[in-house]
Formats: sequence, structure tokens, C-alpha cells
Amino acid sequence: MSMTPSALFAVVGGKSVVRASSAIVLAAAIGLTHLMAVAEDSVDSGAKTLAEQRAAFLEAEKALLRGDHERFSKLKEESSDYVLYPYLEYWELRRYLSQASSDDVDNFIKRFPDTPMVDNLRSAWLRLLARREQWAEYLKFHKPTRNTSAQCRELLALIKTGKAGRAYPRVKKLWLVGHSQPRACDPLFTAWRDAGHLNSDLVWQRISLSMKKGNAGLARYLAGFLEDKDRHWVDLWREVYKKPKRILDFARFRGSHPMREAILVYGVERLARKDALDAVHSWKKLQKRYRFTPAQRIEVDRAIVLRMARSDHPEAVEAFRALSAEALDDEIHEWRVRSALQAGDWKQALEWIKSLPDAMAQSERYRYWRGRCLEELGQPHGARKYFAGLSLARSYYGFLAADRLGVGYRIDHEPLPVTESEVEALKRIPGMGRAYELLQLDRTLDARREWRDAIADMNKRQLMRAAKLAHSWQWHDRAIATVAKAHHWDDLDTRFPLAHAQRVSEQAGKRGLDVAWVFALLRQESAFAEDARSPAGAMGLMQLMPRTAKSVAKELKTRLHSKNDLLSADLNIRLGTAYLRGVYDRFDDNMVLATAAYNAGPHRVSSWLPEQGEMAADVWVESIPFRETRDYVRRVLTYTAIYEQRLGRTPTRLQERMHSIGKAAKRITQADVLNAIKAG
Repeated sequence: MSMTPSALFAVVGGKSVVRASSAIVLAAAIGLTHLMAVAEDSVDSGAKTLAEQRAAFLEAEKALLRGDHERFSKLKEESSDYVLYPYLEYWELRRYLSQASSDDVDNFIKRFPDTPMVDNLRSAWLRLLARREQWAEYLKFHKPTRNTSAQCRELLALIKTGKAGRAYPRVKKLWLVGHSQPRACDPLFTAWRDAGHLNSDLVWQRISLSMKKGNAGLARYLAGFLEDKDRHWVDLWREVYKKPKRILDFARFRGSHPMREAILVYGVERLARKDALDAVHSWKKLQKRYRFTPAQRIEVDRAIVLRMARSDHPEAVEAFRALSAEALDDEIHEWRVRSALQAGDWKQALEWIKSLPDAMAQSERYRYWRGRCLEELGQPHGARKYFAGLSLARSYYGFLAADRLGVGYRIDHEPLPVTESEVEALKRIPGMGRAYELLQLDRTLDARREWRDAIADMNKRQLMRAAKLAHSWQWHDRAIATVAKAHHWDDLDTRFPLAHAQRVSEQAGKRGLDVAWVFALLRQESAFAEDARSPAGAMGLMQLMPRTAKSVAKELKTRLHSKNDLLSADLNIRLGTAYLRGVYDRFDDNMVLATAAYNAGPHRVSSWLPEQGEMAADVWVESIPFRETRDYVRRVLTYTAIYEQRLGRTPTRLQERMHSIGKAAKRITQADVLNAIKAG
């Protein structure tokens, strides 16, 4: 079976520990200028130039793909001093892995121990050994891993080689999950069950986990491991999943069963998602007929009150007041303060803030809200005490505190404390050299894997050097990630680069958007990684969903040939800024709402608006039901102020950007946004 170059590269990766490999240090000490110098100096001796090495490397790849092994071998031999030579060895071994021996694989691992290809090769070889049922050989090559399939194969190998006593105790953890495990685990679970280790209690535990995850299909499958008399209760549980009101069909719950009350509790929690008050009334009825444990009562009470809080129910504050002390945890503490703020009950909010655990109370968030409560309760001197220290922070709450005091923002820049010689020395790490060269060949994914492994064991100072190196390569997403790993937050040039400045400025100007806001969105969405892809499918610099992008492109009379077009910086920024403008227009130029809608969608944001009256923007942001969107809005607002300074402007106060939030005239949909784009 032939493979495309991209497919071959896609298998390169994995996780490995970085060690200097003296055999290729010299070839990897590359910074582009250094490599070119080496190439030029070596022309007289007959060595290939860097350009020739790259051409030979790419031609070798093509030769291997078309099965021209003679040509490949010749080019591979000629490329032995090229920094990416290990990839040629790896591709050849992977292509003919079914014909390879354990010695072949072991030799590669020993020759190139510091490459990301090692773990990928090991994984492929282990899968092959498992298919061949060569279990003893399998255990020789296995290394600890978080990969579930590999864990299952390892345990099966132990069982097959007479070491079942070491394997069986570890199977339970793999069994007790609320989702289907990979097929590679099926033989392991069969052996475990046949050995008598699976009992009805473990089956019910997994059914419970499955139902809580919404995997009713898995629960149905697991019911097959139960006796006939128990399967009725699984069917009933699955009915409750679809129609929670079935919990009031008391005839269906006639007769005792160890899982009966658990199913009823599940049903109340499920019902609370749709209608919290209906859940309250149903729960009262159930408590009169059945015996629930104290833990089950607390579980239901928490579920109901949290649902009331997330839906901004007018009785949420009262429900929190009625909650028993045993139900208190960080989530309850957080949401009861939030509910009091939403309700404008500043006195209650202050009382609950005072009762927070110390770690929460000392956070920037609650120091700010304590000051806000005191301010609203007519205690400005007390409020200033909390705002004063907080206003020195370069953060969302720090900027808001500065706004309350009327003082300037502290946006200090402190360059990374590293020298040029230290950065140059870092280039001699083989993985760094390979990462750089892969970037020159537009193999960004593989370059990231090399970078990840190269920095894996670095200390803080080494990480700062690496961040500086990535920044010098204009590899901004790696620079940002690496400086964050070093916990150095003050080099604003590295953390907040002005990448794609001309494109951003042009498109922001064309759409009438604040360029600092657009930069902030880019920074938050992708950290300037042009090839960024989210688990949900969003793509590119501004993380556009393909369907949304296609609709926006249509309104702009721009052809989108495939979703991969979104990886073009020009097109992505053009479509992203057009969409942002549409959202901004539909939310009446409210930056807070537009930012939230860019992340969560306009329809959701419309549903979060106050039912009546107006709400202060800081309170509204705090009460956004989705943690991801709350954090997103806070970060984008903060980054906007920082980017204003990076652009040489005096930062606009967040207070000026955060207009009060009122009730929408109607629900705003994606179609409304597209119409705004068309009209614009």
C-alpha cells in the first residue's frame, strides 16, 4: 500500500526523553546562517550544499514511496550527514516493518534514541508483535505508556507469558470507565472474565459510570453480563435517561433492588437539566416513598441548586442558603457567590466570600469581588484596600481594580534573561536542529514533535533560552508555550507577538475593528499557529469552523475550495475578521458580548442575557455558565489592553469597553450574523 509524504510524516511523533546524541550533534548544530556557512565551507571538499541536501532528502522520500529502493538507498547514503537523516532510516524501516526483525528495530532505537520516531516505531512494532502473538518479545519492547490500547496489550502479554498475577489487579482500573475501551482491550477483558474476576458489582459500577457519561448504548451491552432479573433495571435506567419523568411512574419501580435509588437519583439530576423546579417537586415526592442515603440526598441537592445557578434562576440564592454544610465544596462556594452577584444581593455575596476557604479567598477574583461588594454596600474605604494591591497586577481583575481606583495599568515588560551565546548553544541540541530544518521544509507538525521532546526535561533557565530561540525563528506558538512552561510571564515581546501585523491591520481596518482586539483574539484562539486545529474541528489562526467559514466566504463572494484553505493566514484572517464584525454588529457593538459569541456562538450568548433590566458587564462575565467562555472573555479583554500597549497606544480602560448588558430584543442566531456580514 502506497503512502503520501504527508501520511508518512503523520506517523512521526510520540514522546521520548531527550538525551544528547554525540553521533549527530555536529550535523544538528544548525541555525540557518550556521548551516549555510557549513555548506559553503564544505563545497570545495565535495560535500553537498544545504540546498542539495534538502533536495536529495525530498527525492529520497519520493523514491521510497514509489518503491524505487535502489534510488532510495543511493540517496540515503548520500544524505548520511544531513540533519534529517534519521527520518530516512525511520521511513525505510516502517515501510518494510513486516519484514524486519527485533534486532532491526532495536538497532534503530539505539542509534537514534533522542528522536520522536523511536516511540512511533516502538508502537508500530508492538502492534505487529501482538498480531503475531509473540508475547515474550512484546514484553521486551514494551515501555510504560498512557495509551490504553498499549496498556491492554501489555497486560494480555503478561497473562499469556504466565505472569497473570501481575496483570489481573491492573485490569479493574481499565474496566471501570464510563466509555467503551479500544478493541485491543477485548481479549484482555475476556481473559480476565474467564479467570473469574468479573462480578455483578463491577458490572453495575461500570453501568453507573456509563449512564453518568450518557453512554446508554454501552450500558445496554454491559447488561448482557448480568442475570436476567437484573437486566430489567438497566432497561429502566435507559428509559429514565430518555424520559426523566419516568421516575414518577412508581409502578415501574415496584420491588426492591440495590440500584433502584441510584436510578431515581440519576433521574432527578437528569430532570434538573431541563427544569430545576420540576426536579425539586419530583425530588420531594420521591423522598416520601423511598429511602435515600445521606450521600444521595446531598448529590441531588447539589445537582439541583447548581442547575438553578447556571440558568440564573431567581430562587437560586435561596436554594443555596438552604443547602446543608455537608454539600459545600469549591464548586458550590464558587456558584453561590456567583448567584448572589447575579441577583444583585451584594450583602449575601460578601458573606459568602468571607466564608471561602483561604486559597479561594486570596485569589485575584475574590479579592476583586470583595472590593466590589464593599463598594456597592457604601464602604469605599474598605473597597480601596482590596483594589489597591490588586491594581498592580497585569491581569483581568488587576485592570478592573485599577479602573475602580482610576489609576493606570501596570503592563511592564521584562525581557527573558538569556544571552545570545546561551541561545546559540541551544541550537546544538539535535532535536532543536531537526525542528528547525523541518520548519524550513514546511513540516510543522513534525517540527513540533521534535521541539516537544527537546524541551521535555529542560529546567527553567533552559526553557527560557528555548523560548527565545523559538521567538527568533518567528515560531510564535512554540515560543509562547515554552515561555509559559518556564513560568516567566513578563517578556511581553515573546508572549504577545505582533505576528501577521500587516494582514491583521489591513483586515481590522477594513472591517472597522480595533486591531488590538483582533490581535488578542488571534493570541487566544491559536497563539499564532497557522495550522492550529481544535478537537471540535476549528481551524487556523482565528479557529474558524469549516461550516461557518464556508458561509462567511459565500457572503464575501470568496471561494473556499476545501477546509484546508483555512490554514492560509490571509484567508483565515479575512474570514475571521468578517465574522467578528458580523457578531459585533448583531450585538450592538458590545465588545464583551461579541467576544463571548465568537467563542460560544451567538445563540448561546443570547440565551445568557438578563431576562429583564441591565447587568454590570463584570457581573455578567462572572456569571457566564461555561467556564471555557468565562476564561476566554477575561483573557481576550486582558490581552486587548496588552496589545494596545504593544502597538504604542495608551490602553483603553476595560471599564470603557465593558458596556452594561441588557436584554436582547430577540435571540440572535448564526443566520443573523451572516446577514450582518452581507449587509456590511
